[in-house]
Amino acid sequence: MKTTGAEWLWVLILFLFSIGLHFSCEAQPVETRQSDVNRTDIEKIMRKVADWQLAHPNKTPMGDWVQGPFINGLFALGLIPDNEHYLTAVEQIGSNLNWQVIKTVYIANDHCTPQTWLDFYKLKKVPAMIEPTRKSLDKYIADTADADEDVSFTNKNFNKWSWCDALYMSPPAFARMGNITGEQKYYDYLNKWWWLVSKAYYDENEHLFFRDQKYVNNHSETKVFWSRGNGWVVGGLVRVLEDFPQNDPMRPRYENQLRQMCNRLLELQQPDGLWTPNLLDSKKADEPESSGSGFFIYALAYALNEKIIDQKYKPAICKAWLALAGLVKDNGQLTYVQPIAESPYSFDPNSTMPYGVGAFLLAGSEMWRLAK
Repeated sequence: MKTTGAEWLWVLILFLFSIGLHFSCEAQPVETRQSDVNRTDIEKIMRKVADWQLAHPNKTPMGDWVQGPFINGLFALGLIPDNEHYLTAVEQIGSNLNWQVIKTVYIANDHCTPQTWLDFYKLKKVPAMIEPTRKSLDKYIADTADADEDVSFTNKNFNKWSWCDALYMSPPAFARMGNITGEQKYYDYLNKWWWLVSKAYYDENEHLFFRDQKYVNNHSETKVFWSRGNGWVVGGLVRVLEDFPQNDPMRPRYENQLRQMCNRLLELQQPDGLWTPNLLDSKKADEPESSGSGFFIYALAYALNEKIIDQKYKPAICKAWLALAGLVKDNGQLTYVQPIAESPYSFDPNSTMPYGVGAFLLAGSEMWRLAK
């Protein structure tokens, strides 16, 4: 039976209507999600998560790297108007530790928490807040002055930035000290070793970091890029750029690496808005991972706020934040934090750790800026 011209017209109209309905149904949740991101809700859930963590301290010492991002994030929350009591909490923690730098086997880790001691010094200008960290960084420079450029993660390189996580732990402290003192030596050290680590572990094709040399060209079917490992790096990039001179000729290089990584991470964002422990193979551990995701949101929102990436990504970033907030229990506990590790694996969804909470608070601080 032949179809008349009028019938074909109706078929075309129905087809176009169905396409329009499909697109409106797909687009509406994105618009709704973006409009749901507002400063009031961001502050509310940040306080809820921070209060839970303060009431349930991890057994790890407060100066340890495990606690470092939490203290970094608590400081960021305290800078938001009407949340100054969190600065008081951080100041009490620092005072109890006499603003000291703890000493561990992998020295880069020692500088994670003291980043906030330096931030506090900018507010209060109390010499005791800065001197222990200055001494530690100066010793670090002296001890590695004649070191070779091998950054493989081996015992002989314990005093170098020899694994990708180290790029969050130590470089931001060097950037902050350079900013405070005006001494170029801190930036020179940062520039040398950041780019040596990048040369060793940054995949120029994937725009992601391997955790260390064990994962480079490991002949597996899929390259292993660990979510939190890359979270440490993009979080470190943000915290370096916060205190890196605007007119320094090296700054565009850091911004470009952040741009590349952010663009790649957005390509790897899962349908729920978050990221799984294994960035290229979500099937091997398909649950969301909140510490890596938190650092990614921190970096993405910062990059958007600083016009390093395009505004077109704002809906995806807002979606990610709301999905991350959805992993917070009613009592304020952040869930889905992968325990201490160096590679992707499945884990108890109720798992939480201070560094995951820190990533959440840092993400919230940049989302708060974004929601202005």
